[in-house]
Amino acid sequence: MLEVEFSGNYEDEQNVVNDISGEELAAEQNRQAANEKERKTRQAKVEKEREEARQKIRDKYNIQKKDDPSTTDKSQDPGKINDLITRINNANAKLEKINQSEPQDE
Repeated sequence: MLEVEFSGNYEDEQNVVNDISGEELAAEQNRQAANEKERKTRQAKVEKEREEARQKIRDKYNIQKKDDPSTTDKSQDPGKINDLITRINNANAKLEKINQSEPQDE
């Protein structure tokens, strides 16, 4: 791996950067890309192992996997919406009764 020490002097830093040939730069970029690909592969493997462990626990204790709340649509439960509409209508009816029973000051 290419190690560069910077002195804090801008001109010295530019000379060091300019001394890196195109081949070295391309090789370094290839190494970084390979490292990134390897890291992603390892991370996917670890996540798969974690999910398998979670599933074993769910199976052992007979637990259902929770649905992702971002994927569940609010319109899938019309009962909640209907309950809300009923509560609003009841509240409006009560307000109308209160307003009708109060004497109006003119």
